[in-house]
Amino acid sequence: VKASKKKKAWWHAYVSKKTLIISAICVLAAVLYQWWANREPEIPIHRQREAQQAFLSGNSFFEQGDIASAVMMYRSAITSNPNHADAWCNLGNALSAALQYNTERRETLYAEAMRAYDNAIAVNRKHVEAYFNKGVLLHTLENIDEAIESYEMALQLDPDHYDALSNVGSARHKQNDLDGAVHAYQRALEIVLAADQSYVDQNQVSMLYYLLGAALSSLAPHRCKGIPCGEHAANKLRQALRHNPDNQEARHALYALIGDTSIKEASAEYITSLFDEYAATFDTALVSGLHYQAPQLVWEAVSAHAEAAKISKFGTVLDAGCGTGLCGPIFRNVSETLIGVDLSPEMVERARERKVYDELEVAEIGKALDKYTNKSEKKLFRSLHLVIAADVFVYSGDLERVFQACSKALRKGGVFAFTLERLEQSSEEEDKAKAEEEKKKGLVDVATDDLPAEEGQLPAQEYKVTDDDMQRGWKLQLTGRFAHTEEYVVRLAKAHNFKVLSQTRIVPRIDNGNEIQGQLVLLEVTA
Repeated sequence: VKASKKKKAWWHAYVSKKTLIISAICVLAAVLYQWWANREPEIPIHRQREAQQAFLSGNSFFEQGDIASAVMMYRSAITSNPNHADAWCNLGNALSAALQYNTERRETLYAEAMRAYDNAIAVNRKHVEAYFNKGVLLHTLENIDEAIESYEMALQLDPDHYDALSNVGSARHKQNDLDGAVHAYQRALEIVLAADQSYVDQNQVSMLYYLLGAALSSLAPHRCKGIPCGEHAANKLRQALRHNPDNQEARHALYALIGDTSIKEASAEYITSLFDEYAATFDTALVSGLHYQAPQLVWEAVSAHAEAAKISKFGTVLDAGCGTGLCGPIFRNVSETLIGVDLSPEMVERARERKVYDELEVAEIGKALDKYTNKSEKKLFRSLHLVIAADVFVYSGDLERVFQACSKALRKGGVFAFTLERLEQSSEEEDKAKAEEEKKKGLVDVATDDLPAEEGQLPAQEYKVTDDDMQRGWKLQLTGRFAHTEEYVVRLAKAHNFKVLSQTRIVPRIDNGNEIQGQLVLLEVTA
């Protein structure tokens, strides 16, 4: 027996459809209300104009170097128009600039700058410069992985952003990813050279060639297609000098690459150029990025000697090559008079901000020491009790003059404490193992340079510490820094009336992931 089907009433179907329509309308109304309630409020035209005027004023102040006024005007622009992405971005730039001059508020300024960049990106997800400048700030403070991420976001939006490419190259180089660095630098150069050169800053082109040359010089010779990597590197450095003959970093790197033994020290122009540019980020880059500990190691050695010799405080202390004054706070309490000397005016200004030195002077170390060797200067003659030099003589090969001056400037019993990079020869086994490891890596395709050979032009040399280097006692390395043998130091000490109190092997810093082999020396004047 089949069960009979009960038919639904006609009005039941009508009510169901009507309920469905009403429900849909309610949902749509709720969505529209939610959108209306959370919508960005429309900025009145007069407020937008106020914001733009404040923004332009901020730019003007920024260009004049008035950072505080620039920050104030950018904040004013944002108050008038919170959706002004450029104002947020430039506020981040101004706060980043303030970081260089206000070390006491460093963490606060960093957080505010990052927040400004993030707000610029929240307002405009395609704001290339916000991503790029955020990367610069991260890069400056040694947050390399995050910096690369930010640069790459900028490059996704603008693949031809050569500044971002150049900075990616720098970041990759710092990570010891030489292949990645070379690729980024070459791509940046391609873009720059394809542009109308009348609008291109040739100093920037020169710097790109220099950076590319520096990366190539660190590659094993066989890694490059066509000619050895060293020859490619030399060509890039020569190109750098063609675009800017005053590029001291490129010139110094070329000296190292061709193995010019006539170069006994870095030029004053090179040192001043390098450290004036480096001054603002020097402390962060060294201490955070390179795990720099030379000042602390020098202090520990001097402190141990002072304790053994029952010296409670040194009279006059000269911090030779004081830089930003990293040694200053450590040695302040054990110095009656603390004097700092450096060749870089910008470095000396940073040291002055620490307010721990009794005197600061912009001068070459040898000339600074001369005043203490002049017998006619009765108050100054041989009045130094301690001379310290942390990571300073890596820019000098021949240390004869420095030893001679220190022995005459220090009183009898005075102490000379300094660090050096250590020069050593690698064994055949080490060379073979390194060569085998390098063979596993692929070739790097490097764009060739059609450069006319100059008269007397020397070819690039494969870097190797020779017997002649060991006998001489020092060598200019591809890093642009000099290394010295332990025997050379002992030889000079003996020749200039110094007693070797201690000579210790140390690792003063880490560079591109590699421990730098160094030595810490303590000498005492015996006559």
